[in-house]
Amino acid sequence: MKHNSSPRIDTITVEELNKILAEKDEEARRIVDRVFGPKQSPADIVDEFLKNKRTRRTKAAASLWTEEEKDRKKPGHEESQLQQLCVAWFRSSFPAIAPLLIAVPNAARRNARTGAILKREGLTAGVADLILLVGRGEFHSLCIEMKTHRKGSGQSDKQIQWEQVAEDNGNKYVVCRDLEEFKITVSNYLFP
Repeated sequence: MKHNSSPRIDTITVEELNKILAEKDEEARRIVDRVFGPKQSPADIVDEFLKNKRTRRTKAAASLWTEEEKDRKKPGHEESQLQQLCVAWFRSSFPAIAPLLIAVPNAARRNARTGAILKREGLTAGVADLILLVGRGEFHSLCIEMKTHRKGSGQSDKQIQWEQVAEDNGNKYVVCRDLEEFKITVSNYLFP
């Protein structure tokens, strides 16, 4: 069994946590830069995607997209980037419990047949984007829905219904809109 030099999560002090978080912030920034490259706007990422991937639209047709059409693509992409950033920070900050933060890929594109199979396997609309399977106090787990600060980036009716069921059954549910909010939420949950 591999020895892990990280302190146990239930024995760490707030001061030790702050020190670890400060050291890990720089590591998380390097990971994000490696994953996303230099700071890019979502529109730049969409343009890059169109250049590098096969799509049904030709490059000429893609260049005719209006800014409004590009903006429509941003919220989901921004939420994905935010989630990736938060997961990278969490994994570098808490390696001992990193496998316990799981993603629920409900928003992934799939064909109708695959969607039907996944539904029969248990895929449920409205489930939070991330679930931290660590109990604390009265809570069994921490369910995190990722949203951005963009207008229109709110919970769907299915997400609100799932939030209520999750909370009624002893889970903590939060909506995070940026990395700092995610850090504070996770830290406050793990170290009440």
